Amino acid sequence: MKRLVAVMFATACATAPTDGGSPTGDPGKADGDGCMPGAPGTLDSCLGFMSGPPVSQGNVASIVQTDDKIVVYGTAIDASAPGYHAIVVRYLATGAPDPAFQPQLPAAQGSYYFHAMAAAEAQDQSLLLTGTMGEDEFNQHTAYVLQLGADGAAVPGGLGGTLPVPNDNFSAGTKIVVAPGGDFYVAGTGECSITFTCDTKDMFVAHFDAGGHLDTSYGTNGFAQLRAGQHTTLTDAVVTDAGLDLLGTESEPIWVQGQQSSFDTVVVGALDPTGMPRAGFGTAGVFTWYDSSTGFGSIGKAFHVAADGTITVDGAITSDTLLVIGTNGQLQSATPYYSSISPTIDPHFAADGSIFATVNDFPSVRFAHFSATGTLDSAFQSNDIQIPSLPPGSDILEGAPVIETSDAWLVTTSIYLASSNPDTEFVLFKVWK
Repeated sequence: MKRLVAVMFATACATAPTDGGSPTGDPGKADGDGCMPGAPGTLDSCLGFMSGPPVSQGNVASIVQTDDKIVVYGTAIDASAPGYHAIVVRYLATGAPDPAFQPQLPAAQGSYYFHAMAAAEAQDQSLLLTGTMGEDEFNQHTAYVLQLGADGAAVPGGLGGTLPVPNDNFSAGTKIVVAPGGDFYVAGTGECSITFTCDTKDMFVAHFDAGGHLDTSYGTNGFAQLRAGQHTTLTDAVVTDAGLDLLGTESEPIWVQGQQSSFDTVVVGALDPTGMPRAGFGTAGVFTWYDSSTGFGSIGKAFHVAADGTITVDGAITSDTLLVIGTNGQLQSATPYYSSISPTIDPHFAADGSIFATVNDFPSVRFAHFSATGTLDSAFQSNDIQIPSLPPGSDILEGAPVIETSDAWLVTTSIYLASSNPDTEFVLFKVWK
């Protein structure tokens, strides 16, 4: 079994009382949990444990709201229902559960359940969630979006339903992007999978106004769709003055020494404000790249869009490479900066274009920081995480969603507890910048 637990550990923690500082507040002041920021790469323990319900399978991520409350969301199986379903828990800045938040999540539709895969805070501070409604995250699923108020109740007249992505019989919402004007985008991957008829995947985007109404003038009947080949999946999306930029990966099956594998290609898609492929960007609004030396291509791990529209992508299989792409969708440079054979990294771009990375140093993890050009930041010192009282043979698992605040990074991951029941804890680390 797994149990949902968020926990912050640290090498040191100041005891100065809080003075109104917060994860989004002034540097040098006590944080919302009462902690003064520590040295770059060290961890904050002041929030302590944030525990949740036991689960047997699942995954979680988190966001920080403007009032410093932390929302942990995801999908799990536990005793409360026979199948996958959403878990949404909110914590105060102190780490205590928020008793005022009682999420009103969609009821099961027969054997179909809602699976939360992305969240964002709307302009009115309501909570936007997207994911799928289906049997599980991989079979018989349709993209779903909903809106919860400050108390967790469904917003009257707000979002709460499936998204009918055109020409796809499966779909999953995996990203919500809120624009400065309060309108927002739900993006994800759609799939057409019908025997002898279709076998395709594409990146889709739906646009909503600030009131949560689908903009049917966007794209085609409210949806934009892009793909670079037959199987393009979405990784991330960013709103810009020029429209919306998408990061994805095109994967085609190949056989290597009698084993099925895939050849992957980095994909960057560009949409204009109307949801059409952006004129003058790449080929019909799509840029592609792969490292030809690997034999397996490259996946798009993360990307960053600068104020001038220049896009930087981390593309990797054996080597993490920084791709700099101009506003015309043409490659300007490709610079390898990290050998990702072992240990691998999960990179995340900061607002300033630098890179925070989780280093998967099995059986533990540590963290690293690189400049925007890929130079290792020697002032950022992080050792392998040491968590007290773990059973021998335990390890911290790969895959760590990250949220940036003004003075820290919030990293959501999980720990395998060897010879234990439950055998996994989801954890949230706060790493000082």
